[in-house]
Amino acid sequence: MWVIIDGEVELRRDSKRMTTFGPGDIAGDVSLLSGQPHTVDVIARTNGSRLIWGMAEFRSAVRFHPDVAFEVIKVLASRFHELLQVYDRSQVAPEATN
Repeated sequence: MWVIIDGEVELRRDSKRMTTFGPGDIAGDVSLLSGQPHTVDVIARTNGSRLIWGMAEFRSAVRFHPDVAFEVIKVLASRFHELLQVYDRSQVAPEATN
């Protein structure tokens, strides 16, 4: 999991830009927690500082700072909510033409 301290990174999937993350954002959280392969590439756009945590580092951070887990849960919940909105928009039936 990447924690962006400063600078910017770009998330790409199949060589296509998805979004840009900056200070305070995290990437790789789903893969870290699910144990599944990464689904995006993280590319540095600018110089900056990033923390890169594996499971051992994440567990240690949570053990000593439980609020870290809460912040990650908030990020995951927000992303899930965004996915639901995208799904809902894709299910809207086109207006009938008369």
